Amino acid sequence: MSEKIDTGIVTSHPSETRAVIALLKDARNKSFSLFTGAAGMLEGRRCAVIESGMGGSRAFIAAKQLLPVFHPALIVDFGVAAAVGSDLVPGDVVIAQKVVDVAPLIEAWKQNDPFFLTPPRLTIEPPLKELTAAIQPDVANEMKKWQGLKTGVIASADFFLRSSIVRNELGRRGVDAFCYESFAIAKAAAEAATPWLSLRGISDTGGEDALARFHRSLNKALTCARDALSQMVGYWFRKV
Repeated sequence: MSEKIDTGIVTSHPSETRAVIALLKDARNKSFSLFTGAAGMLEGRRCAVIESGMGGSRAFIAAKQLLPVFHPALIVDFGVAAAVGSDLVPGDVVIAQKVVDVAPLIEAWKQNDPFFLTPPRLTIEPPLKELTAAIQPDVANEMKKWQGLKTGVIASADFFLRSSIVRNELGRRGVDAFCYESFAIAKAAAEAATPWLSLRGISDTGGEDALARFHRSLNKALTCARDALSQMVGYWFRKV
């Protein structure tokens, strides 16, 4: 049975899911064939959230399950990410202007340097797929006025970013933030011709101390991302 909603949100971790559910009015649990989630009202709009688990493949499948069940008018990739750009700090929130699949770069680099000890020495740079978000220039300009919120490029691969060498190479390629799932979720939405946005709270700076910083800053990152999500959904549907 299908159910029409306005906003479909894909998360990867229980803490991210809880942050979204905290915003929902009349929240109720929802079950999918492979995943769990919830539904309710967000900023006066019908909303469903599905929790995929970690990784691009799971996120892609979860988004694919959500789309035919709920037919959302907008898909939102929600969660945390590592900062790549030097102007980002834990607690900032990035909304993607585009997302990039950097898995081919990571894999090609790994073949020659499994521990990522030096910059990549590649004869040919592997082509990277990218997708442009549904965000319009006037919406992006309005969102830039919100404290702690920035627009930029979010890159994805199934790779835990805890190397300043890798972070710097991503930065050289125009990346602002990095996570596992954003490209996969955007790809699923694009294949269904559904507008999508990626919203990520910065939890760490992707260096050698990434794990410790992640644990220290997770709650702050999710609180800021949750507040931005509420603002963004309200503003988005006033503009369409």
